[in-house]
Amino acid sequence: MRTARVLACLFAMASFAGAWVVAQQAHPAKKITVYGQLTRVMSIAAETTGWSLELKREIMLEGRKMRSVEISGPTEQFEKLKDQRVKVQGILTHHIGVERPDHLVLEVSSIRGVK
Repeated sequence: MRTARVLACLFAMASFAGAWVVAQQAHPAKKITVYGQLTRVMSIAAETTGWSLELKREIMLEGRKMRSVEISGPTEQFEKLKDQRVKVQGILTHHIGVERPDHLVLEVSSIRGVK
């Protein structure tokens, strides 16, 4: 009986790992450049990076109309540029959480202030 439980657990873990690999392959990373205002955000459930780029106008990202995009990266640099207009370059990725099943996050590779 104990062996059956161990095998069932291993099978379940393999199924979840396989689903994660398929999800990653279904959404390949895409490098983009966007301009907007860097803002601090909060969430009650804390499934957020804490930073968002508020866009001047609505854009299409991965088939979704978006007015802002969550960003992740060097928080020290973000603090210096907080509430300023910035140019951000990075890779658009899909994050999966408990309360937010599939959401886009821009992994920042470069950020600088613009006038």
